[in-house]
Amino acid sequence: MAKPTLDFIGKMFGALLVVERAPGERKARWLCFCTCGAILIVEPKQLRERKGGCRNCPVIKHGHGQSKNRQPSPTYRSWSAMLNRCYNKRTPMYAYYGAKGVRVFDAWHKFPAFLADMGERPDGMTIDRFPDKSGNYEPGNCRWATRLEQAINRSMVKLDEDKVREIRRMHGSGKGPAEIARLLEIDVGLVGDVTRRRSWRHVKP
Repeated sequence: MAKPTLDFIGKMFGALLVVERAPGERKARWLCFCTCGAILIVEPKQLRERKGGCRNCPVIKHGHGQSKNRQPSPTYRSWSAMLNRCYNKRTPMYAYYGAKGVRVFDAWHKFPAFLADMGERPDGMTIDRFPDKSGNYEPGNCRWATRLEQAINRSMVKLDEDKVREIRRMHGSGKGPAEIARLLEIDVGLVGDVTRRRSWRHVKP
C-alpha cells in the first residue's frame, strides 16, 4: 500500500504558499507561490525545513515574510489570505470568492507590487473591495477599511435569488447570521430578513 502524503495545500511555509500538488509528478511535490512572485516546485522535506522564501527573496529581506524568529507582517497576512481565498480550492472561503470568479490583479500575485499599490495595512483595518463589492481585487477597487466602513459597503450589496438560496442553505447547516454575513460579505440585517422569511418569501429552494 502506498504511503499517504501530507496535504500542504493552502498552508504557508516561510514565504511560500502551497497552491497545489505539482502535476505530472510521481512523487509528492508541491507547486508554491513565493511572496516575491517566484513559482517553485518543492519537495515535502524542503517545505518543512524552509525558513524563508526562494533564494534572495526580497520580501524576507524587507521584513514582511515569515522567518525562523519572526511572524509575517499584517500586510503580508492580508495579501496571502486574499490569494488563498481566490485560488486555493481547498479553503472554505474559496466557495465565496474564487468559485464565484473573483480574481486578483496579475501584478498583485507578487507581494512587492501589492505593497507598492496598497501600502502598509493600518492597524484595525483589512482589505475591502470598493466601490464594486463584487469586483476583483485590483487597483482602483481596493482599500484598507475599518469594520464600520466594510459594514456600510456590505449594506449596499443587492440580494438576488442565488444569494438568497445560499443564505438559507448556510443557515440550515447551522451557521449564524453574523458568520453568513461575513462569508457572503453582505449586511447582517439582510441575512436576518431572509432567514426569518421577512423578505424573498417567493424564492424556492
